[in-house]
Amino acid sequence: RYSNKENESPVVEYGALGGLLESGTKLINCLETEFKLLRKFHLSGVVVLPHLDDISTWDAVLFVRQGLYKGGIFKFRMVFPTDYPSKAPKVYFTSSVYHPLIDYKTGDVDLMYHFKKWEC
Repeated sequence: RYSNKENESPVVEYGALGGLLESGTKLINCLETEFKLLRKFHLSGVVVLPHLDDISTWDAVLFVRQGLYKGGIFKFRMVFPTDYPSKAPKVYFTSSVYHPLIDYKTGDVDLMYHFKKWEC
C-alpha cells in the first residue's frame, strides 16, 4: 500500500491483476449499458438475458414473425470477450438454423461478413 499524496487515502497496487480487474470492470460497465439499451428499445421478437453468474455470456431467443423463417424460434448465445467492445462477441445458435452465414456444425455466426473491421 502506498499513498501518492499526504492527505489521500492509501492506494493498493495489484500489478497485472489490477489490469485484469480494471478491464473486467470496464467490460461489466459496457455490458450493463448494452443491456439497458436493449431493454429501452423493446426489440420485438427478441428476448435476451445475461447469465446470472457470468455477465459476459448472454442467452437469447429469436421469434421470427415474417419472411422465409416465419414461425421459427431460434435460440442463440453471445459470448463477449474481455476486451469488448474492441473485439467482436462470439455469436452462435444453439438451435439448428440453415443459413449461409451460420456454420451448420457449430452454429457460429459469421459476423465478419457484415462487419469486415470490428470498430467500437
